Amino acid sequence: MGFSTLLRDFRAIWYFDNRFALLLDKTFLQRSSGNLSIYRKRGMEIIMDKAAGDQSGARYAITSQMYRQYLPFILQKAANKPIVVLDLGANVGGFSLLIALEKISLQRLVAVELNPNTYLRLRLNLERNMPLTSDNLHCINAGVCGSERVIELTLGQGGMDDNIFGTTTSLIHGGQHYKIAGQTFDSIYERYCVTENGLPLVVDICKMDIEGAEYEIILGNYATHLKRCRFLLMEIHPHSEYSEKELIQQLQNLGFQELRPNTNSISENVFLFHNTQVS
Repeated sequence: MGFSTLLRDFRAIWYFDNRFALLLDKTFLQRSSGNLSIYRKRGMEIIMDKAAGDQSGARYAITSQMYRQYLPFILQKAANKPIVVLDLGANVGGFSLLIALEKISLQRLVAVELNPNTYLRLRLNLERNMPLTSDNLHCINAGVCGSERVIELTLGQGGMDDNIFGTTTSLIHGGQHYKIAGQTFDSIYERYCVTENGLPLVVDICKMDIEGAEYEIILGNYATHLKRCRFLLMEIHPHSEYSEKELIQQLQNLGFQELRPNTNSISENVFLFHNTQVS
């Protein structure tokens, strides 16, 4: 582990209220304290699994500028109203917890995670920390893909790169075979992003981090309900057949315009798109 990584970890840990206990755990007690850690911030208690990479993923999502740099655009359009969030590739809830920590009021939160083990921590974190009723908080164990199907995968305890294609580093901690529901963007929207009367909701933020499946969904036209999303916050991954440019062009064809923050710390792989057809 290099000095820059250690410094980044230190800065991330310092953000939390129980920073001294976390630093002690990281430096002296890591082998004897088990894999689970509790990160505390403003009354929240967030469970992360060290062996599964939660600390590198969720902790970074909460503390870094990766997502935070785009929040001013979103807040400007939200106009202090409760917002609807669709979190695809939620991991243990880092992005959703960031939204709550920034005191952005939520109307509804739908969080989808592929790995069953990571999903359990996601559900615990969101149900414990989010001020939402069960009618407006939905945690789903599924893989977001281009067709309704069963996805058979071998997965470990969790990892930042778990994906529907079965290429993951999480297996270094041991693996298990799973059959996981593959659901399209549209089916998730139609089930969880409508009112009790069946009326469609505007999704204020769709955060998408699905490890390459974004090409299958967007280029394959399996996300017609993207037109009901005000913002698309997406990490674009390398693909063997398609280019980032093709994906962005398709989003532009659908009416999305890329927004760039006025900062030098832009993450090269994370993009924010605004749907110009949604006010």
